[in-house]
Amino acid sequence: MVPLLALALLFPVALATTGQSLPLLAIAAALMIILLGVAAQQAYRRPLTIDWPVLLVMLLLGGWLTASTLWSISSSTTLVNSFWLSPLWLALLAYTLLQLPNRLWRWHLRLLLFMLLLSALYAIAQVLWFADDARSLFLNRNNHAALMNIGLLLLLSQTLPPLAVTPERRLSLIASLTFLTLFTAMLLAGSRGALISLLITAPVVVLLLWRRVSLRVTLQLLLLTATGLLFSEIISNGWAFERISSLQDPFAAGTTRLNIWRDALAHWREAPFIGNGFGTFWLLFPGLRNPETTRFFYYAHNDYLQLLLEGGIIALLLLFTLYLLLLNRFTALWRQRQRLPQHYFEATLLFAALLVVALHSFVTFNFYIMGIALLLGIITARLTQLCKPCTANRWQTRWAANTGRRPYQVIVILFTLLLLEFPVTMGLADHAKSRGSELLQQNQLKEAYHEFEQATQLASHIDVFYLLTGQFALDVMQMRPSDIFYSIAEENLKQCLAKNGYRIECILGLAQLYEGYGSEYSQPPQNPDELNHRIEELLRQAVAKDPAHPLVLARYGRFLLKQQRLDDAYHLLNGSEHYQFHGPGIRSYLQTYAELLQQRGESQNTILQRLQRLAP
Repeated sequence: MVPLLALALLFPVALATTGQSLPLLAIAAALMIILLGVAAQQAYRRPLTIDWPVLLVMLLLGGWLTASTLWSISSSTTLVNSFWLSPLWLALLAYTLLQLPNRLWRWHLRLLLFMLLLSALYAIAQVLWFADDARSLFLNRNNHAALMNIGLLLLLSQTLPPLAVTPERRLSLIASLTFLTLFTAMLLAGSRGALISLLITAPVVVLLLWRRVSLRVTLQLLLLTATGLLFSEIISNGWAFERISSLQDPFAAGTTRLNIWRDALAHWREAPFIGNGFGTFWLLFPGLRNPETTRFFYYAHNDYLQLLLEGGIIALLLLFTLYLLLLNRFTALWRQRQRLPQHYFEATLLFAALLVVALHSFVTFNFYIMGIALLLGIITARLTQLCKPCTANRWQTRWAANTGRRPYQVIVILFTLLLLEFPVTMGLADHAKSRGSELLQQNQLKEAYHEFEQATQLASHIDVFYLLTGQFALDVMQMRPSDIFYSIAEENLKQCLAKNGYRIECILGLAQLYEGYGSEYSQPPQNPDELNHRIEELLRQAVAKDPAHPLVLARYGRFLLKQQRLDDAYHLLNGSEHYQFHGPGIRSYLQTYAELLQQRGESQNTILQRLQRLAP
């Protein structure tokens, strides 16, 4: 019951963890580690059948991505992302150690299905009542569609096997309604990649299960599919079918992705074998994107390409080795399908769930979502356990057979506490940061500073807390300039850049600090020429890292205008005209550009035309 309770707490938190909330990430990572600790305790001296090749390759993949912290362009980003996606390999390890009997496995999988059903209902409500995209708890509807695809195949894996034994039975009412809800929620997302991957996977399932499902059940599934298509058409007022019909011109539909992939491939050659560090694509992309790519993207929309860029050839080889091992296990079970029909049915549909995500990941970023990573880890563990009869003679072991119970318990507890140190300190640091922000609003500057300082001490490996402390000191400088807060701001912003040299906010913060207060408070004192050179170097760094960041261009352009360097300012701002700007800072950029054009003697009509072209 303890693992089931842990999963009941973990899975919804993992689904809600989108990267925008550090407390949710901390809670999810802590729950995953606790589940692993419970599994390790329960595995003591139990006879286990462990598929060591699959487990070791998965752990090697996780270990390699975590180790990329050592050479990452942003060690802070890589470390956080390693914990973010750790459920993929930790869930496999935990459920391998648990070795649940079939009865308990059914309870775990039913719990997951229940939560997936709630997600589907929420997505349908988003379309019906909130006029929003069908995306449930995700920020991107493609990830929601991928989750629904997994849910469909997971549902069938728990429904079809008993029906194959008694073909006269119908699909139960609950199973039918659940299938209809999941399928409708997937279609409402309008994810073309999810639909294509499901259409490719469905014939594979039909071939593998040919003549093993009753005609009555087959007709029921076809009727439910048609009903789901009709419902999605009605609920979305035809939008879902419009999205699907755009696939008539696949190259036009995928132009943006093709531009991203081209830019990413060009940069991959800089670190082909070891990559630039796990989770760093969003930092690299602004500096390498082509002007034709007019939007900012956090992901490459191709998991394999992004993994190649961040983890190098080694990470990609490990992932494909894992794929081949799972295919080998399923093939071994397929050869014994007559002897093990129940195992074969469930394994086929679980393998299909992994396949549909693997295919969809060619055009999106499913592997970088915590909830999906957790689900894939659990499904992989169940699949290897179903294939156990094919491998039982090769990998039987008695876990911790040569270790006393008390020493083993102490080792497990210490290891669990060691892993918990990161999420716990991160959660406490975020709480201190929130408390500091509240005290700042109450104008209690001394108390606020102590909270921000405590946050940086608790999570000294995360750049964002140094950034927030530096911004706090910079805000105080605007109210009460002093040597102390100048040094606090400078030290923390420099520490932020040491952890993450691509953090634009830290670069701009330092430039603002030097420009506003450097002549009076810098130690040792610097003359205006030295200070201006220092500021310009920082602004050049920011432009090199993101040449289309409107706030960066505005800040640098205004700096050049103050020095009456109109030609340099025009070269900077006019050279960025081929980008279409979005996001914060656009107003400041447009004002700076308009001021420059006025000083160059441009007419009002010309200025308006150029500004409208930049930000239509």
